[in-house]
Amino acid sequence: GGAAFYAAVVDNAHIAGYTLFKDIYDKPVLLLKITERRLVYEQGKASITYILLALIISSAVFCGVMLLFIRGTVIKRLASLSATVSDISRNRDISARLEIRGEDELEELAGSINMMLESLESAEQSLKESEERYRALFERAPDAIFIIGTEGEEAGRIVDANRAASEQHGYSCDEFRKMHIQDLNTTQANQILPQIFKRIMQGEWVSQEIWHCKKDGSQFP
Repeated sequence: GGAAFYAAVVDNAHIAGYTLFKDIYDKPVLLLKITERRLVYEQGKASITYILLALIISSAVFCGVMLLFIRGTVIKRLASLSATVSDISRNRDISARLEIRGEDELEELAGSINMMLESLESAEQSLKESEERYRALFERAPDAIFIIGTEGEEAGRIVDANRAASEQHGYSCDEFRKMHIQDLNTTQANQILPQIFKRIMQGEWVSQEIWHCKKDGSQFP
């Protein structure tokens, strides 16, 4: 192409340079070729390799540091939070509270759990107070009161009875809890008992005179 010098790649490891010599009459007399190793190319490949290795190593170090950071700031705290909640669940101690030490999402979660525990504790306290009021009314009522099962194998089983029932029948409350209402009913009363249960299960308020047997065998309405 009229250039004084020409270079070309021979292969991946070598490059060749060509130049043309002319005589005094400007006629071409000699084509000189010099082949050399591609030192710049090899150095470039080595440099790229070093850069890639440096990037890989620095990335691995960065990932390791981030993993330790995440483990220390997130996973460890999350595991601690999970363990505390498990202890509360296992011990059924809804009066316990989670420790809050910051303002991130995990602390917001801990705060939400604490609010839930407070609500449960308040509800349990209300239920306990309601049960205590019910128990007081139940025990002090002048009329005999029985709580009995109505379905399946539980039908007729005496779950609980108050003091008036015990005094009227001559049985203790512990003895009542081992009995069925059929044990107290007379034969005639037991004949209409299934119909009474059916009406109760249909939502009716049933008023029915039946006869019971006392522990000494006597009967009363």
